[in-house]
Amino acid sequence: MIRRPSTPLLLSLSRGSLATVPDLPAGEQRETLALVDGILGICERRAEHEQAWMLEEIHGIEELVTHLVMCGGDADGALRSRYAGLVPAGDLAPAQIPERYDVCSAMLSEAIPVALGADADTRSMLDAVLDVRIAHEREIRGDVKLVRD
Repeated sequence: MIRRPSTPLLLSLSRGSLATVPDLPAGEQRETLALVDGILGICERRAEHEQAWMLEEIHGIEELVTHLVMCGGDADGALRSRYAGLVPAGDLAPAQIPERYDVCSAMLSEAIPVALGADADTRSMLDAVLDVRIAHEREIRGDVKLVRD
């Protein structure tokens, strides 16, 4: 009996079960099984860290957008209007985090061209936000190859 069936634990147990499958001859079945194991590994890593990673990115994006708005980089008010009315990220319920992540991702898309035309400090803030996002994506993907050579 599993006392605390968290998603990462269930995925890990599933991967362990795959490891007990008798050796398959080289070929499509073996490759498919390796692909399934790789996908389960991606899901396991993502489930373990997903909300913390999303919150980290949310905070960075909101900091960048606030900086752009305060420095006058939001000339047409698009970022300010998208940002207006959002509850503080620290007050989000876990179920609200993915939706906020989507909103912040849209804000980031709008902020990138503004930040690229701004001063060096603003571009550094943008680079830091993008570096965090890329690091999380690399961690999720790992070295799994999802296509055959």
